Amino acid sequence: MFVIQYSVLTLLQQATFISLSIIGLYSAMQEGMVLAFIPYLLASLPRLMRKPLFECLICMSSFWSVVIWFTTGNPLSWHLIFIIPAVAGLNTLADAFLGFIRDYKWK
Repeated sequence: MFVIQYSVLTLLQQATFISLSIIGLYSAMQEGMVLAFIPYLLASLPRLMRKPLFECLICMSSFWSVVIWFTTGNPLSWHLIFIIPAVAGLNTLADAFLGFIRDYKWK
């Protein structure tokens, strides 16, 4: 068995990529967007399952970080312990920024 070593910079790059991917996915599932049908199809799921799938940008980091991590060819690794909270932090900042943009009244 071989061990893959990641530098801190590589982990930050991966966390940023995953976060931006989740933000794009979240945005595409909003009303009037191309994937807006997905929340309607999955509306019958319990709230506990809907939040990490499509309802909560910050909660989405728990599920989608793992999915994107493996989709991009990374092996199961203890580095996910650091990736998931980093992505959640980046998504928190993005959610605050997007909330500010949505709530801003253009004068």
